Amino acid sequence: MKIYILTDLEGVAGVGRWDQTGADTPGYPQAVRLMTEELRACVAGIQSVAPDADIWVWDAHGCGAIDFERFPRGARLLNNSPNDPPTFLDDTFDALFFLGQHARAGTRDANLAHSYSSAHIEYIKINGIELGEFGCRAALAGTMGVPTVFVSGDDKVIAEARELVPDIYGAQVKVGLGPQIALHLAPE
Repeated sequence: MKIYILTDLEGVAGVGRWDQTGADTPGYPQAVRLMTEELRACVAGIQSVAPDADIWVWDAHGCGAIDFERFPRGARLLNNSPNDPPTFLDDTFDALFFLGQHARAGTRDANLAHSYSSAHIEYIKINGIELGEFGCRAALAGTMGVPTVFVSGDDKVIAEARELVPDIYGAQVKVGLGPQIALHLAPE
């Protein structure tokens, strides 16, 4: 089994403010630690049911958000890249996971919602359907025959994902209460 995990930072439990998301911001080191721990838990979960899984992880957060010194054993890291669509995702993968995902720009009460660039993109529509990063990337994976099976983040991105992929497994790690406020679950 070959799994592709796409990680982002804004949907991680404990990350709820913009001053946690840039490499030069005061909350960034803690946010990277929290992201890395969520990734370790995700990989451990996959390995518990598929010990021989070939797990690729793409750090899709703009400035990177994974502490490689704490990277989970048995997975492989595609370092952060300015490329989009997802780096090296192709039809050889059996499933796509989204970890630490945020809702699309303009989503009411979503925590840290944006679509690629909050400074330049207000919305994205394809065939009349408004999509964010999740929707665009899941659609691309679908064209390759790669099913999107998992998403973690706030309640708003889980709802967004289920509109597009009704059978997706959603792990809600926080409730979005506004652009920079959320009710977070403990990281354990």
